[in-house]
Amino acid sequence: MVLEADSFTDGKSLSEMSSREQSWYIPEFIELAFSDICGNEGYDGACIFGIDTISIAGDVIVDMAAESSEVPIPMICDNRVPGWVSPNIAGIVLSFDGDSSEMCEVYGELSSRGCHIFCITCGGTIADLCREDGNTLIPIPSGCDQFGATGYALGAIAALVQSMGLFPAKDILRRSLDGVRSFRESMSEAVGSLSTQLSGKMVATYSTSDIHSCSKRWKQVLQTDLSFYGELPEFDHNELVGWSDSNEHARDLRIVVLWGGNASELVSTIVECMIEVLHENGRETTVVNLGNGSSAERNLCGIILGDAVSFCMEVGPE
Repeated sequence: MVLEADSFTDGKSLSEMSSREQSWYIPEFIELAFSDICGNEGYDGACIFGIDTISIAGDVIVDMAAESSEVPIPMICDNRVPGWVSPNIAGIVLSFDGDSSEMCEVYGELSSRGCHIFCITCGGTIADLCREDGNTLIPIPSGCDQFGATGYALGAIAALVQSMGLFPAKDILRRSLDGVRSFRESMSEAVGSLSTQLSGKMVATYSTSDIHSCSKRWKQVLQTDLSFYGELPEFDHNELVGWSDSNEHARDLRIVVLWGGNASELVSTIVECMIEVLHENGRETTVVNLGNGSSAERNLCGIILGDAVSFCMEVGPE
């Protein structure tokens, strides 16, 4: 069955949906993209490029590939094209509005190397170039904002890399969606509690390295220069000392740790020791358990939760 957007929008057009609603329906936007992508065989690998909000979709794929793929799939968040990218590597370019100068540079460099390019965008210069050059344009549905487009882009990339034979990203993602839907239905209390705890605070969000995408998303949606994100266990001694030292801004700091119950014993010990040190030094720390699912499921739960918290705090875009 081909999924249509109006099957989950309660009769609204996408342009009538708020950002809050579009974020809530990220799993449905993922499935919408699944039904739009055809087979694309003949590639030895893929490299993803993007710098705006929807580029988080590429980060989720990177986490999934690290967990399940024999072929690494990197995400490049600037205008640099790695030297190893050659014609047998698919270039996947993400740009919400299609007019990013950095992504236009990436497009040009990929073209000069003879790569086939898959462009996921609403339109703009990149869409025009893609049509003119005979590359593959995957248009984000009209009316999507950057929240709905995040889900659509994630579904599109997963379907692409699976159709290329790189790893079964689409199947893995599809299996995660029931767990994500259950999580979003039960997260209202957590949203209220987190919003209260984080309101007016300088937020530093950390996650274990297998779900780095969700902590990055929290940094994006909190929309402040006074928010940070990072990975565990790469939270090193100097950084820990920096957060622990007494200073005039300490009372405004709130550290959020996103993780799941399936971390290794070593990682669990590192995280627990870090939290203990922070507590001993009077630093407020909130631990959010994203469950025991795959990296895809935990990342999506963390992304939807972070979006909801930002809307509740009225710092996320409407």
